[in-house]
Amino acid sequence: MPDFSMVIQKGHSTWINSLAFSPDGKMIATGSGDNTIKLRAQDGRLINTIDALGAFRGVSFSPDSRFIAGSAGDRIRLWSSNGTPIFTISVNRSLHDGGNRENASGKPASATTTN
Repeated sequence: MPDFSMVIQKGHSTWINSLAFSPDGKMIATGSGDNTIKLRAQDGRLINTIDALGAFRGVSFSPDSRFIAGSAGDRIRLWSSNGTPIFTISVNRSLHDGGNRENASGKPASATTTN
């Protein structure tokens, strides 16, 4: 098991809201209110800074550690583990309103995808 105890999180300008360890044990990702995700090697070395979306509320690796997903507001974005953007999903607000799956017009809520 990798030893992340020596990793000192520097570089974010505000609170870290989310933290994820890659399943392969090689990276740690931190999502922050400063609109960035920092990817670090297990020795603490900064691998990449991913900018976008807004204040991150969640960050996660894919099971094979090849992809990183981050969520902020009503958007979810997917990147390759080297920080290359793959796609963004914009979710209609009514999808996360406590269970109502219809929008204000009574039609089913939707999600849009962009590359």
